[in-house]
Amino acid sequence: MDLKDITELVVAPVHSDDSLAFLEGKIIEHRQRYVELFPDTRLRPKHHYLEHYPQMIRLFGPVVSQWTMRFEAKHRFFKQVIRHTSCFKNVPLSLASKHQMMIAYHLSSPFLSKPDLEVSAVSTLPVDLLKKEIAQAIRHKFPDTNESKTAVKMGTPVILKIHLTDGTSQRLTLPHGLPASVDELMENVEKQCGLQGNFRLQFMDSLFGNEFLNLTSMSEVQDRAETEKSLEAMQKALLLDVKKRDNREVVKHKMEKTFAHRRHEVVRDAPMVQDFMARWPALFHVSEINAEFKRITTVPLQSKFLSQLDLYSDNLVKLFKKKGGQLGERLKTIIAQMADCDDVDAGWECIIKGVCIYMEEDPENLVKQYVLPGRKDSSCVPVCLS
Repeated sequence: MDLKDITELVVAPVHSDDSLAFLEGKIIEHRQRYVELFPDTRLRPKHHYLEHYPQMIRLFGPVVSQWTMRFEAKHRFFKQVIRHTSCFKNVPLSLASKHQMMIAYHLSSPFLSKPDLEVSAVSTLPVDLLKKEIAQAIRHKFPDTNESKTAVKMGTPVILKIHLTDGTSQRLTLPHGLPASVDELMENVEKQCGLQGNFRLQFMDSLFGNEFLNLTSMSEVQDRAETEKSLEAMQKALLLDVKKRDNREVVKHKMEKTFAHRRHEVVRDAPMVQDFMARWPALFHVSEINAEFKRITTVPLQSKFLSQLDLYSDNLVKLFKKKGGQLGERLKTIIAQMADCDDVDAGWECIIKGVCIYMEEDPENLVKQYVLPGRKDSSCVPVCLS
């Protein structure tokens, strides 16, 4: 009990002379009993530091104000990131970028904190099967409901994608499942999307070519909401879809629908790259890399990269010409190839290879050519960055 009293006194927000005197006595008692119970064990430095706590509190105030526990908890995120990162060229930049992505993800969520109740399944049962106290509470809450038909039903959280008339879209999270009426859904949309004034809800009806029709009943969208369970099932189906030929449209559609589920997995679990590739192999195709980048940043990756490459190509060539030694000789060969070639794609390839050589890296490890399976000819597909 001495150690328990010491802990409570150390973390106390307010102290008096009497409490500090009591703390000093408890520390002395604890040390004496420790020596008596463990005579063969040497005291550790922390036992000595503990004796200075009363004097530190007199000089600097309650030590709980100097507690580093929350800093250690915050530091835990960065330790996880650096443990799973294989690039150490600019560690502060990598950590800052990952942290900004994590904060942006949480701030974009309609709920910054977890709801009081989270359920992952739906169950329905008659009230008569419940305990007497619970049944009485339900009947008291719903006195006008027929007892034989009364049931307790817990909804599964769903995520809806809301398209606004200004061309933007938002994610609508319903932690307790779809509401029972259209009016309740409109209240949720108005609250989470920040809408004002009169508006109406429409949904894409697949029976009419995905045209937008007015929503008049919740039964029209009951089967359209995606749950975590359905998204996980879609992820497993993608493992088979990605292996099929001429199936890019199906893969593209499912990758778009599972985007929120995938981003939540990255931020929440911080998986290893190898494990993430095994779960989402479709993401590592060139088209899906471009699509995923645009979903996250709204910026087209390939066109943006190539336009910036054109913007800085002249400065890069000047930089290559100033390089001396063996690397300079290799860069001169690259520059000569650019001068003799009018092909834009070949020029981009030369610039990228030159950057690799300038950074003292092997360009053969960056640019590779692949033969698509099933091609009748042995020609390679256009180069891609690996």
